[in-house]
Amino acid sequence: MPLYRQKFCILILNKFKAICSITNEIVAMGRLNRNICSCIQIFAMCLLFSSAHAALYKWVDADGNTNYTQQPPPGDIEGDVIKPPPRINTKGALKELNENQKILEDTQKEREKQAEDQEFDEGNAAIRRSNCQLGRDKMASLKSTAKPQSRSVSADGTVYKKTEEQRQAEIKQAQEIIDKNCN
Repeated sequence: MPLYRQKFCILILNKFKAICSITNEIVAMGRLNRNICSCIQIFAMCLLFSSAHAALYKWVDADGNTNYTQQPPPGDIEGDVIKPPPRINTKGALKELNENQKILEDTQKEREKQAEDQEFDEGNAAIRRSNCQLGRDKMASLKSTAKPQSRSVSADGTVYKKTEEQRQAEIKQAQEIIDKNCN
């Protein structure tokens, strides 16, 4: 809000405060009913704020002070007439605000989704690196130049001797893991 507009609003509010204090004193003295006092205050407020669109003058006095008044400057002092700001199209502004709020919410949801996707991708990459290393270790164990692993432990804990077909199947499985996870 421009400075002249702020000063004008302060001027109106100060006048309204003065009217309220006077009417409250009259009520305190018992000369006026509280309801009538409230009506006077409301009426005064309407009058003051209806003058908000009146002409506003800006002028500099002899001491160099800038003044804002609703009356033209005295006599030989030149002043500028300040036009009030244009009225705001509240319906259009509200519509634009709602559209911008929707865009903001959509953008925020998209960013959250991208962050989740990136976190998921990073987690998958770590799992793939781990699986790749496990597949390579398994392949190295199965193809070692020393005596190939010929014994294995079953799920129930019993040790058994692998056949060459089982060993080849495990090599194929390890190669699939490597192909899938080691890019």
